[in-house]
Formats: sequence, C-alpha cells, structure tokens
Amino acid sequence: MKVENEQAILDRTVLRLPMRLLLCIALFACQDEQSTDSRQSLAGPDTGHGEAADLGPEPVDPSVVTVVRIEPEGHLFTAAGQRVGLTVTAFNGLGDAVEREAAAISWLSSSPEVAAVSGTGEVVASDRVGSTLVTATIDGVRSAPVMVAVTSGSRRTS
Repeated sequence: MKVENEQAILDRTVLRLPMRLLLCIALFACQDEQSTDSRQSLAGPDTGHGEAADLGPEPVDPSVVTVVRIEPEGHLFTAAGQRVGLTVTAFNGLGDAVEREAAAISWLSSSPEVAAVSGTGEVVASDRVGSTLVTATIDGVRSAPVMVAVTSGSRRTS
C-alpha cells in the first residue's frame, strides 16, 4: 500500500512539472515583451531612421532637493526629560548638500506621547516608555525615519 501511495505522489508530481514549466515559460515571455516595450518607450522619440534620438541625460537642477538625511540616525533615552538635537541635511540629485532655512524644515514624531520633536529638531523624552519614528521633510521630500526610544519613563532629569 505504501508503494502505491509513493507511486501516486510521483505520478502527480511528474504531471505537474510540465504544467509548471509551461507556466514559467509563458510568464517569462510576457515579461520579456513588456520589458521590450518599456525599453522602446524609454529610448525616446523615433528619428525615422530606425533608431531613437539620443537626448542624453536629463539635466539636474542643483537647487532641487532629492534626499533628506537626519543625524544621528537614532537615539536612546534612559529618563524622562532628556533631550537631543537632531540635524538634517538636504541633498540634490548630484549628491551635493543644498542649503535650506530652518523654517523650511518640517519635523514629525510618530508617537509624540513617547518623545516629541520641536520645529528646530530637538527631541524630548516623555515619561512614557516606548519608541517613536522621527522624520523631517524639506520641499516635499521626506527623510528616512530615525528611531528614538525611551527605556525608563518615571524619572525626570534636568
């Protein structure tokens, strides 16, 4: 009886294998057609000579912010009332720092009841244990979040 069960399993597996193989081939063929279409559309306008016009790279506006980074990348508070100042740097598409007024920076704490962030980037631990994610936004570009944790909430330090 055990031999029959193993044989039945083997038969079903062998029958499923070609179907899975055909499905993979069909999916690969569809994906290849889509990527060919997207490569053609990304190549640019047709010049009429069987090749796309080479428009070169898009110019980069050095004043446009593309990345926002906060430092330090995280902080651990051990008592309520502790403070840390976060700094933010904006970068353009060339990787160069872009100057912005402090008023142009918008700060956000995902859990202000654990640790609140001021408009200047100062984070203050509350008397609640937990963690929060802090982000900064400049010109509509949001930073990656940094984690701030509070491990002991009942003590207050000055």
